[in-house]
Amino acid sequence: EGKLQHIVVSAVEFFVVAACKKLSRVCLEAFLMESKAVFSAAKSRTQSHKKAVDPTSDLMDHLDEIINIMKESNLHDFVAALIMKYVLDFVNVKIFNEIMSRKELCSGEIGFNVKLVISYLNCWASEKTKVCSGELMNVLQTALKPLTQEADALVILPNGSKEEYASAKELDETFSMLNILQIHRLATQFTVTRKQKEKIPKALLKMIDTAAKGANSDLFPVLLPIPKFLQ
Repeated sequence: EGKLQHIVVSAVEFFVVAACKKLSRVCLEAFLMESKAVFSAAKSRTQSHKKAVDPTSDLMDHLDEIINIMKESNLHDFVAALIMKYVLDFVNVKIFNEIMSRKELCSGEIGFNVKLVISYLNCWASEKTKVCSGELMNVLQTALKPLTQEADALVILPNGSKEEYASAKELDETFSMLNILQIHRLATQFTVTRKQKEKIPKALLKMIDTAAKGANSDLFPVLLPIPKFLQ
């Protein structure tokens, strides 16, 4: 019985790793606009028969493929929900850390696009009423909450003021999933683009900088941890 449990756990872990690897490219293209069009997840015999789709649709196609495999395998709803949690946690960490690590991605334009993709995913999940005992929407929103607030910060901070955020406490209340060093990284790396020209007010930047100076980077890491079996 112990060996059987080990085999099952290993199989689930293998499936999660494989699913995350397949999602790695498409989630970058969808959330970060790194490609205008990709090919659908559906396989075909020749390149000419592949259907070009937008990256967000391709992302949802890949998620549908994961769900269909679990359905065909008759996985218990609890196991299916656990797999989707791991997969969506990976998407959250992947995109969150990518934005934190690259100055050119810290922009209002990226923030708006991330929020748009998440809204599409919410619509997608709302239609999956028979997946994960109807809990897929909750699994999705919980997993992507840090990324959602990261995008919110990129959109809100350029339009904020020192009066609205007079202290680090008020920032924490607005962006409860982000620590002060993460907010500081987004603010100091914030990039103006052709489509989004607003800058973060200097007074607000100064307040964030002051609050961040007293923060311990060991206690408040900027990047989210990646699960060991996905590293």
